[in-house]
Amino acid sequence: MNDVIKELVLIIREEGSRLEEFLDHLESQKEILVKNDTEAFEKSVMLQENLISEIKKLEETRIEKVRALAKGMSIEESEITLTRLVEMSLG
Repeated sequence: MNDVIKELVLIIREEGSRLEEFLDHLESQKEILVKNDTEAFEKSVMLQENLISEIKKLEETRIEKVRALAKGMSIEESEITLTRLVEMSLG
């Protein structure tokens, strides 16, 4: 079970990292729009779509892990919270 918790922590960290990258990208995109650089904007949109795709995949993986963990513990998925994960990892 600790392995699943470690995997969830890694997935959540990666999700957070990608979301921060997405926010940074939005700031850059705003500057591109102000400059009216259509070519850069098109590239920016492609990067944005890639980031969204990566975030969705991470979310799907996280949901699968939570479902597996909940099933293994015979509890509802909604009972798997970050607080509960921390408590479980500490023993």
